[in-house]
Amino acid sequence: MDLLCQNYNCPSCDALDSSACFNLHDSQFRVAPLFSVKQKRARVLFVSNTSWYLYNFRRHLCRALRDNGFNVVIVSPRDKYTDLLQGEGFEYCDWGLDRKSLNPLKELLSIYRLAKIYRSSGPMIVHHFTIKACLYGTIAAKASAESIINSSADLNSESG
Repeated sequence: MDLLCQNYNCPSCDALDSSACFNLHDSQFRVAPLFSVKQKRARVLFVSNTSWYLYNFRRHLCRALRDNGFNVVIVSPRDKYTDLLQGEGFEYCDWGLDRKSLNPLKELLSIYRLAKIYRSSGPMIVHHFTIKACLYGTIAAKASAESIINSSADLNSESG
């Protein structure tokens, strides 16, 4: 699936050969699909370790994709922002992830839960945010998603 950024002066588009620009331009995200969605609405899953992150940083992207004919599904553990996203009309799947867990069995269960969600929803695209979502989601999505996108800003370094 290709998306075309409608801002032709976007430096990211030149670097990415106009295949997928996810930059916000003038507070609006505008994309033009390069294909027609003739089947049931193409399903895009947004996966994060909190709904808070998706609500505060990816809501505009979710809206833009929905407005361009995609079925956007939010996958995250339930928190107080989940209801706000559902109130905007997005589908929601509870991931049931323990964000602070280091227990290997719980982590394997988290990957299994994601794989189960992916198999049952049949996504065209799975977009992962945050470290656990990127790592576990990539493993879980290998057999069931057409395209996997990973992006994380969690790589903070502290000195001191």
